[in-house]
Amino acid sequence: MLRVAGLEQSKNAVLYSLGTASSQTSYGHAIDEFIGWYCSEPRFAFSRTVVLRYRFFLEQKNLAPSTINVRSRPCGVSPMKPQTLAF
Repeated sequence: MLRVAGLEQSKNAVLYSLGTASSQTSYGHAIDEFIGWYCSEPRFAFSRTVVLRYRFFLEQKNLAPSTINVRSRPCGVSPMKPQTLAF
């Protein structure tokens, strides 16, 4: 699924740092979905703008707010403050 060089190692490092199998599964799915979206868009440097565009993409899918929060976390968006990035 990952199509950008080096992302598989980064993804695995994040997943192996998580404590439970359910967290690994949830984050793994969210990371894969983000990478799929990111690779389908015009390639911009990873930035706040890219993450906010991804959040907008999730909102356009009419997902529940809690689902958007879960899927946004691996990308660095705080669930309560989408303008805040964790990187």
